[in-house]
Amino acid sequence: MSKGATVSVNWDIVCSVVTSIAAVAALGISVSQIWASNKQQLLDRRLRLWIKAHGLMELCAHSRFRLEKKEDGPELTNDYLFLLMTNNSLLCDIGPVIEHISDQDWKKRFLLKLDELKEMAFEAELVFRGSSAKALGAFFTDYASLLMSIYQYQIMLNCLKEDCRSFLHSLEEAATTVGEKEQRAVLHEAEDKLLNSYDELSFHVAARIKGQCGSSWLS
Repeated sequence: MSKGATVSVNWDIVCSVVTSIAAVAALGISVSQIWASNKQQLLDRRLRLWIKAHGLMELCAHSRFRLEKKEDGPELTNDYLFLLMTNNSLLCDIGPVIEHISDQDWKKRFLLKLDELKEMAFEAELVFRGSSAKALGAFFTDYASLLMSIYQYQIMLNCLKEDCRSFLHSLEEAATTVGEKEQRAVLHEAEDKLLNSYDELSFHVAARIKGQCGSSWLS
């Protein structure tokens, strides 16, 4: 090129390069925003589940003596246990179901709440990591199972009381007729299983779950 020659600039190419750079930058910003949004949603889900689990754990702690106590005969305070285990904002709306066992509207409300607990168990295993996910999921599942066991035992108790009234049977005779002992064993097993899940969360997993709730990483 001779001295003083004019350099020709292809502005179409320049514009194309600038446009490409801007598109890449915009894509990078978009990806970063999506990543941050997903991370925040994950943390929100973890916090929501842990807050609910913590509320249920408090009920377990306050009711531990009653859960550990095992009667040799019919558990005639079964309805009281149900009220204890539903005495918070998450479950209080199903507390009255124990007094309306034969009411189908109350039954539907109760079953929907159990489904909600089971959904939380499933979600916990999706949004938490490792053994923490399994422990939290098991706790929600075992809590729902206990509520169902209390509910079923109350149905049996109502039949027992009706048997005593209708046939003038003693409590022991009526208990044999309606299979009370077998149903009580199922109830006791559900109580013990929930306490084991509660202990696992309280003593071994809670700190790890709290750590994941405060995690700054999407993992």
